[in-house]
Amino acid sequence: MTRTWTLKIAVVLMAFGMTACGGDDKKEETGNPDVLAEVAGGDLMAEEVAEDLSVSEDVEPDLGEPAEPFSFATYNTGLALNYVDYAAERYAAVLDALGTVEADVLCLQEVWEVEHVDGIIAGLAEAYPHAFYADTTVEETGTPPACTDEETAPLLACVEDNCLEAEDLTGCVMDKCAAQFAQVSNDCITCLAANLTKPVDEIFATCVLGGGSLSYEGRNGLILLSKRELDVTDHLVLDSFLVQRAVLYATFKDDPTGTHTFCTHLATSTEAPYNGSFEGYKEEQAAQIAAMLTFVDDKAGDGAVVLMGDMNTAPAIGADLAAEWEENFDLFGAADLVAPFVENAGPVCSWCISNTLVGEGSTNRIIDHVFLRNVDQIYLKAERILDQLVTVEVEGTPMEMNLSDHFGVWVHN
Repeated sequence: MTRTWTLKIAVVLMAFGMTACGGDDKKEETGNPDVLAEVAGGDLMAEEVAEDLSVSEDVEPDLGEPAEPFSFATYNTGLALNYVDYAAERYAAVLDALGTVEADVLCLQEVWEVEHVDGIIAGLAEAYPHAFYADTTVEETGTPPACTDEETAPLLACVEDNCLEAEDLTGCVMDKCAAQFAQVSNDCITCLAANLTKPVDEIFATCVLGGGSLSYEGRNGLILLSKRELDVTDHLVLDSFLVQRAVLYATFKDDPTGTHTFCTHLATSTEAPYNGSFEGYKEEQAAQIAAMLTFVDDKAGDGAVVLMGDMNTAPAIGADLAAEWEENFDLFGAADLVAPFVENAGPVCSWCISNTLVGEGSTNRIIDHVFLRNVDQIYLKAERILDQLVTVEVEGTPMEMNLSDHFGVWVHN
């Protein structure tokens, strides 16, 4: 998630990449059991008929062409307004670049705005005609106020005087209004962070009047795109603080491999105050991984599994790649999930200090993963994608920058 903002703010308006959500499962399934039973019955009949046929031992049966393998990619778009720099300005370039990705299945994170969700699904319909998005929007009513007029009035006045036009709102607040910000309570900070994507006056009004404890009204930022027709889809909402975390699930029609695909974005490290269900963000992420792995086992059993997304956890690799909550990364290995990019990449990061959108003082890490289990070795080639520089117009001035603060990972044959 957006380490750029974490490093700028420390104990502030952010936790990304952030909900007070109870972890209730919200599921949406498609797929016709009768159709699946009919297909299974057809296969059985074919086997019975074959047993009655007399086939010469000298004649090899025509097995047809082998099934084309899937390829899978994950990408955090960084389209987080007021969290990752130039999110609005980068959107068109991100959309264009996604259309060039060669993967059959693409897991996207941080597509938070409704217009961006709709725009990406429609704009990529030719390259990816099949899409799954789970709406986890939460209507919050009766939430007690997190802030008082008295504590926020000095901060609001300072923000209105200095930061209304700032691209980097939180950076401006910490630079120009640090003294006023220091007088705000932790609960108030949490509410302000959850509503940071709104206009300034709405941010403060929401937190003083009550409501708005989830960023982006509880949307999870995930889209699963596919070149192959989806069969069964479902999703799991994870217990998380400030930002709604979830897992998307899909299988595909006419898929002889029976691949079960999962797409997610897990809790991130931050020094912002934590008021969730666990001891802190690291423990929250571990709980999310445990719940997700149970979901994976329930759906896939012993079948082929592809689990991908911005996991916000990484192993240390040599002197070039730093760890991030490595104990949590080890939970995937304990579940027999392998990450080809980690195994094969060497000193190639997905979160990189060379990225123009990553702040100073960060470290190189692999936090974006495509995990595999019970998947044929032909898929074990992995490479970094979407790491190019693009020219984006910012207030009439062309600027060269990366597409996102993350680079993508593609696993293929």
